[in-house]
Amino acid sequence: MAGLRDPKSAFRRHFDELNMSRRMHSVPVGAAVRMILAGMVVSAAFGSDALFTWAFNLPLWLEPVRDAALAVVRPWHETMQAAGLTDVHHALREAFREFQYL
Repeated sequence: MAGLRDPKSAFRRHFDELNMSRRMHSVPVGAAVRMILAGMVVSAAFGSDALFTWAFNLPLWLEPVRDAALAVVRPWHETMQAAGLTDVHHALREAFREFQYL
């Protein structure tokens, strides 16, 4: 077993090459939060159609939540439709479906 801890052994050299944690660096929390928020904005912009469908299809027993969600989502979705971002989403989805059938 002493050979496994020997820094010159083949096992140790191979283990150190595969051990990514020694070479990885962490992202500061503030940068991670900014990346998550940017992803949420992009998802909300290009996926407003799915967001509206989700809010519209909430069960009836959640009617107060559904009404509140629709009050926020409907104007957002209409703004994204006016900007043409929902067309981009549908075009990308259609292109992906066509690619699947190649």
